[in-house]
Amino acid sequence: MARRWWTLIAVGLATFMTYLDNNVTNVAIPTIQRSLHLSIAGLEWVVSSYVLVFAGLLLAGGRIADVYGRRRLFFTGTVVFTLASLAAGLAGSGGVLIGARVVQGLGAALLVPTTLAIIMATFKDAKERPAAIGIWTAIGAMALAFGPLIGGFISQHLHWGWIFFINLPVGIVALAIAGFTMDESRDTAARRSLDVPGIATSSIALLSLTYALIEGHDKGWTSPVILAAFALAALAAALPAPDTARADTSKAAAPAEDPLVTQGRQLFTTKGCLGCHALSAVGAPTTAGRHDILRARPGVTADVPQTDSPPTAPLTRSERSGPARHRAPPSRAG
Repeated sequence: MARRWWTLIAVGLATFMTYLDNNVTNVAIPTIQRSLHLSIAGLEWVVSSYVLVFAGLLLAGGRIADVYGRRRLFFTGTVVFTLASLAAGLAGSGGVLIGARVVQGLGAALLVPTTLAIIMATFKDAKERPAAIGIWTAIGAMALAFGPLIGGFISQHLHWGWIFFINLPVGIVALAIAGFTMDESRDTAARRSLDVPGIATSSIALLSLTYALIEGHDKGWTSPVILAAFALAALAAALPAPDTARADTSKAAAPAEDPLVTQGRQLFTTKGCLGCHALSAVGAPTTAGRHDILRARPGVTADVPQTDSPPTAPLTRSERSGPARHRAPPSRAG
């Protein structure tokens, strides 16, 4: 098998690992709560800390990859994510687990922006590239679909730490394959420098927007905190973004290429696909959804706040007295 297909396998494994961590944790929340004696607020941050950092730093990770090399950032992100998974699985307190989840989000933000860009740089054939992108997309969708199943199986039959330990062999295999098959690539049209203020403002915008979307249902969409988060996101987004489109004028003009290839390069550069990753990262369940998970599990005594739904009406005497066949049938109109 050609080296480029082995590169696709390495990228696919890393993609599967990061996408799986988006939702595999949610099903194991009751088990984690019982083991670490976490409050609802602590459980929220076990999930939200990963999503916040992941979505908030995607643009920064993409820009760094374009400047310093996608292969280099792929290795850095995979190592950080794998080691953070080990720390999360060994966590003995809520603070350690949340800290490990923050580092996991950092690793994912460095890793994920490079995956599609590496595929675009590796598969130059117009017939093979769509197939490679389709495989990569299918792997991400499969990870999102299998996450609840894997999390449920582990929480029922194994220690909850295995929802993070399963990332270790996947990350090691991905690194081993990439070490022998992946070539370095960069965005040659981008400036060879980092726009630090622009990266900072874009990260603040994504962090604020992600926080508002995650916590809005629980805190109230019109609460001061959520409105302030939306306002900060809008303000930061209105400021100049990282200047990644200016070409290096010192280089000679590149030869003309096929227009279809040019359009594909513009669409699937590291920067061009980050919005989709950010939206998928925010797809984790809301606070209310995690409360429903806790209520559905017997024996969980977490301090779940009450909802605004009306109380259930008490049963009547006839409903308590016997089976339904002794009750009077409902009257029929007409």
